[in-house]
Amino acid sequence: MDASDCLNAGPVCGCDGQVYDSDCDAYAVGVDTAAEVSCPPPQDHFRCGWFFCEVGVEFCVHVHGLVTDWRCDSLPPECDPDDGGVLDCSCIDMGCSCDQSPSGDITMTCLAV
Repeated sequence: MDASDCLNAGPVCGCDGQVYDSDCDAYAVGVDTAAEVSCPPPQDHFRCGWFFCEVGVEFCVHVHGLVTDWRCDSLPPECDPDDGGVLDCSCIDMGCSCDQSPSGDITMTCLAV
């Protein structure tokens, strides 16, 4: 990822191991973003490639194929325990493989078609 891909999405993990409010903020100080670098997640967030998704609000989508893509999507209403839903892989129907961490964070891994 480089400055031409600036999406203003954040928070993100910089190649320097620091967390930035957005990829644009990282690029502004000359730092690229990377999924391979370890950054501590901000409070109430979990790692999703070089992004961090909000716990209990978003899930991670990892699409790989010719191009690898990471993004955070909003959890559907079926996942909201406050509305009678269940926060687990069954509440997201994407036709992808699903992994749920012990803390409940969900990552969907899909093949690009």
